[in-house]
Amino acid sequence: MTVDVVGGAGWRIRGADLRPEITDLGAFRRDLAADPLAPAIEALWTGNPIQALDLLNAAEPTLRVRALRADCRRDLGEHAFAVAEYDALVDETLGTPREAVMRQHRGKALLVAGRALEAVIDFERVVTLRDGGDPTLLASAQQALTVARRNGRVVRRGRDAAATRRILQSLPEWFGDPEAVENYVAAADDPTVDGYLVLAGETVVAVALVCRHFSQSAELHLIAVHPDVRGTGAGAALIDRISEDLQADHCLLLSVHTVGPSFDDQAYESTRRFYSRVGFIPVEERNGLDWAGPTLILVKPLWSPPLPVRPGEPG
Repeated sequence: MTVDVVGGAGWRIRGADLRPEITDLGAFRRDLAADPLAPAIEALWTGNPIQALDLLNAAEPTLRVRALRADCRRDLGEHAFAVAEYDALVDETLGTPREAVMRQHRGKALLVAGRALEAVIDFERVVTLRDGGDPTLLASAQQALTVARRNGRVVRRGRDAAATRRILQSLPEWFGDPEAVENYVAAADDPTVDGYLVLAGETVVAVALVCRHFSQSAELHLIAVHPDVRGTGAGAALIDRISEDLQADHCLLLSVHTVGPSFDDQAYESTRRFYSRVGFIPVEERNGLDWAGPTLILVKPLWSPPLPVRPGEPG
């Protein structure tokens, strides 16, 4: 459970749904006594978005008023309207101190609209923008990012050949060879291959294929994340789930092949960084293994057995 974050005097942001909640009405009113928008904010945060919207429509349409009106629309279920308004507000505040505020509110609107992976991108940017600043604002951004990551993806076992083809064709820097794509699609249709999918709503946004050659080891045959959701943690979520399943089945090692570092290619450099982040260790580079150029073999230990006791050492 994500913890609540104190937002100010008399109110907090709930970790369960990122909604502000007034916890001490007297303290809240005293703190906002000089704020002309306090009545509208109180109405919105106590579950009266229609009343709040009426009050805000009578105010000058400043950035803050427009943002609060978008929150009202969000709470009224008009998610597309709210996101569109925040799109405009983010564009208008890029590079200013208000950008973080607008991105955070847009992220919440995206989350309610079921577009959590897009919300993750906004919240990650907010965390970066607020790093080193007000600790309360940073805590609220980190809270939002945690909630979005938790809700933004569903990882399940399964294979989907059509989704595999669609995702690979969206990544020509890595999968530009049509024959290779078709080979992966065929593997995604092979019942002897274990498959994993990441879904955003009903859409498959990432795929992985695992070959179990031996009981104690497995090979990550394919992992691919659609470019629209790269950087949101979908790939790491796949590796986590695969590792957990293999560990539960007493597998000791997961290996993977990729293009080696002696071949200068930015796309595959980012791939190697990803593998390093999720726990893979480079073993060796060989030419002509999977293709004419260098192939890097990496392994991820899944279980650490106790070290043997040497003679003379305490047992």
